[in-house]
Amino acid sequence: YFNDYYPNPYEDLGRYRNNGRNDDLVGNVEGNFKPLKWLNIMNRVSVTLSNASNKNTTGAIIYTPYAISHRSFASGGNAAASVSDGSSYSTRVQNEFLVSTDNDFGDFNVKGLVGTLTRQTNQKAVGISGSNLVIPTLFNVSNRTGEPGVGESNFRSRLWSVFGSVGVGYKNWAFVEFTGRNDWDSRLPINNNSYFYPGVNASVVLSD
Repeated sequence: YFNDYYPNPYEDLGRYRNNGRNDDLVGNVEGNFKPLKWLNIMNRVSVTLSNASNKNTTGAIIYTPYAISHRSFASGGNAAASVSDGSSYSTRVQNEFLVSTDNDFGDFNVKGLVGTLTRQTNQKAVGISGSNLVIPTLFNVSNRTGEPGVGESNFRSRLWSVFGSVGVGYKNWAFVEFTGRNDWDSRLPINNNSYFYPGVNASVVLSD
């Protein structure tokens, strides 16, 4: 089977290979302090670490002399093997600080919460490739001819948030809650990176 425009799809299953590996580590530490019966203070630190590597290879296409002499199309021909290698890492560190209250005043129950969230993400990726391997079956960038293809990317973002809520319940059957949050996101324009979103909800338990 040979065709200068459409290689054998079953052969391509073996020619194009992609091997990769991801290693992820996720953890958090949380501390709570309750100075009063109705007051709780909590701080949580969480970390996510990720490392990844990949290797993409493309096998060579080598026509036999018979195929070259009998092919019906003038274009195309042998195709050299190629390889690309890449590695990347990312880290995300997040800190949450919450102060919450839960207290009763006669027939009313009042719950409140204020807090902050800080998150920073760092990512870096590096890749290198060679498209004309001297030894077709040795998939190593140093086995190439000519200049290699190289690339690098770096990324960092920060998010800072403040938020709060107040909820009031009456005799455990009627409830209303007001919430609000403001975020500052470094991925937005520096002079327009703040946004606020409030909310309100109410409910009743008809069976009570």
